[in-house]
Amino acid sequence: MTIPRARYLALTPALAALLLGCAQAYLDPVLHLRLAPALERRSDSLKVHMRSGDLYILGQWSVADSGRQIRGSGTHYDPWRVAQRADSAVIATEAVALFETNSKELAYALGLQGIGVMATLGAWVSAVCLMDPKSCFGSCPTFYVEGGDTTRVHAEGFSESVARVLEARDVDALGDVPIIDRRLAIRMRNEAYETHMVRRVNVLAVARPPGGRIFASGDSLFYPATSLTPPTTCMASGADCLRAVAAHDGIERFSLTDSSDLAARETIHLTFRGGATRPGLVLTARNSLVSTFLFYQTLAYLGTKAGDALASMERGTRGAAEAHFGMAQLLGGVEVQIRDSAGAWRTVGTYQEAGPIASDTKVISLPALPDDSETIEVRLRMARGNWRIDWLALADLGDPVRATRVAPTSVERLGGVGGGGVLTRALSRRSRIRPPIS
Repeated sequence: MTIPRARYLALTPALAALLLGCAQAYLDPVLHLRLAPALERRSDSLKVHMRSGDLYILGQWSVADSGRQIRGSGTHYDPWRVAQRADSAVIATEAVALFETNSKELAYALGLQGIGVMATLGAWVSAVCLMDPKSCFGSCPTFYVEGGDTTRVHAEGFSESVARVLEARDVDALGDVPIIDRRLAIRMRNEAYETHMVRRVNVLAVARPPGGRIFASGDSLFYPATSLTPPTTCMASGADCLRAVAAHDGIERFSLTDSSDLAARETIHLTFRGGATRPGLVLTARNSLVSTFLFYQTLAYLGTKAGDALASMERGTRGAAEAHFGMAQLLGGVEVQIRDSAGAWRTVGTYQEAGPIASDTKVISLPALPDDSETIEVRLRMARGNWRIDWLALADLGDPVRATRVAPTSVERLGGVGGGGVLTRALSRRSRIRPPIS
């Protein structure tokens, strides 16, 4: 098809207008110690950072009294970031710490070729992130053990403590780690370069029973475990899942989310050989990226009010803060159920560990069964697509034991002593107690 020259020339300004219409607006912030007269003639919004900690965001403003006052209207935030309307604000410039102007600029598209390049680049980045999630989603502190495989993430820190009010204590299993000359070196990294505030990092050590292991139950109890046996059968959604969960080998059993309901449940049916005097279910798992998606989607729904919501959360209670992320709570943990003598399924415990980067191992104590029970039936119930399960085993548990807390003997940062890097104890607002040696 040939386009007549006149029409071709007519299309040129139309296409140019279309491409220019695809511009993306953004704010270009500039900091000022004082306001120059030329700035007053611009239509930029003005942020006034006060020495007291207050903040004014003025949509309309002017300099008055020979530069000794700023008058305008907008929003006033107190030091706790409680917002109120300020229709006739009068601000003394001597009480101002910093001015910030935000001019609206436009970024123009590169055209269809640029869109194609960016789409291809985006697909490539997505593939890389799926293969190595910690390189893209490593916003939580990750812990590595020196002396062995230094690329393996042994533990992941405070995935849910996104604010001071949500500060939490957590225990993660390190597994088999090398101890050289009675020295254990742990490196804490921050791949995503986000701000982390860690109150303390310690190692909890418990003596192993002969031929057995130590597993944490929750964040305070530790059980010696012997006679670990894999399940004899594992069925989920009509498929055999035994190979994926029979060993702690990184081969994980996972599923896809429901297409219309992220909270839709699925079940895994397990059978074990009986004989354990005090049975306990050992479970190694980690989150998928569903909870991560919901967290950032919640922030997206808040839009420009996300900062206000986070500031309000810090002023409230822990329960109120957790309510901000109710969508993720609907997913829940992994319910552990057993079949009782009447044939009904009964929940006896829940595995709950946030974080998609590193797996963690916990044990759930099961009720004692009759001595003549040849098999133990266990059912796991969870949100579809929310969990990646690596290992399931039945263990014979001993009495709970106390752990010895081992504080770091030295802390190094960037090769120097005294910061937060290799065994850190840095002051912070979010507490993480690192795992027992199991």
